[in-house]
Amino acid sequence: MCASNGRIILDKVAREFNVATSNGIVVITGARVPFDVETNNNGIEFDGELIKGSSNKIATSNGSIDISLQGASSVMLDASTSNGSIETEYWILTSSPGDEHHLVKTIGAGEAELIVRTSNGSVAIR
Repeated sequence: MCASNGRIILDKVAREFNVATSNGIVVITGARVPFDVETNNNGIEFDGELIKGSSNKIATSNGSIDISLQGASSVMLDASTSNGSIETEYWILTSSPGDEHHLVKTIGAGEAELIVRTSNGSVAIR
């Protein structure tokens, strides 16, 4: 699904998806499938569950990313921002050294991959 100048809102997505927009917020709720989400000039909100063995990506150039993980989270997390903070409420099992703008961590057993990128915004994972 693509859009040039508008928001994209998806709810209870039933199959793997790719989303791209240039100037709009992306809001995804109730997802339980692998995904690739990208926007250039706005934020991304994700509320869903990462499936064991899946590879998932969320990226924006100018906006914050807010992720609410549902279910028993088991994630290999690689999150970075150039100008912002990265916060997580999860207990972290293992960690790779990094700086305040790059976080590589394992949440639970790390059975799903989540790559999170933003240039000018913060990242929050709950």
